[in-house]
Amino acid sequence: MSMTLTSILMTSALGLSQEASEPLVENCYLMLADEGAELIEMEVQVQELTADDDLSEITIPEGTQLSNIMCSRTELKLAENDYKLAIAGVPLMVAYDNENGERSAIMFRVLDGQFAVEVVQGELTDEQRNGLVTALEGYYAALEPAEDEG
Repeated sequence: MSMTLTSILMTSALGLSQEASEPLVENCYLMLADEGAELIEMEVQVQELTADDDLSEITIPEGTQLSNIMCSRTELKLAENDYKLAIAGVPLMVAYDNENGERSAIMFRVLDGQFAVEVVQGELTDEQRNGLVTALEGYYAALEPAEDEG
């Protein structure tokens, strides 16, 4: 079953507090397709990559296309600067395996000019859903000053 958080975001309470947590550990790969439609994976550090506003460090081999970035993380959550990938047109898939070995995964990107989170595998807990809503609200808040200028 596929679901987006757009409606959840619209009805969520503003000002959810962001709790301090353990550092988010991730293993991420650029998912590339070559001209023969063969899938190629290249390791990338998303949190390091998005720490700056310049995403030019994403270099892909000639003859390939970037499909998305796939990250397995220690929590099913969006990192502080993941929105920079979405704005740049790079979809981000985040997967998490819970203590029972059950996998949940989301796809984060921009659709119709809005941030969108789609559950592509498993189900979200209320805590995960609230964390994603809080992240999306933070992304929109971070972008507000840039929209007001100019």
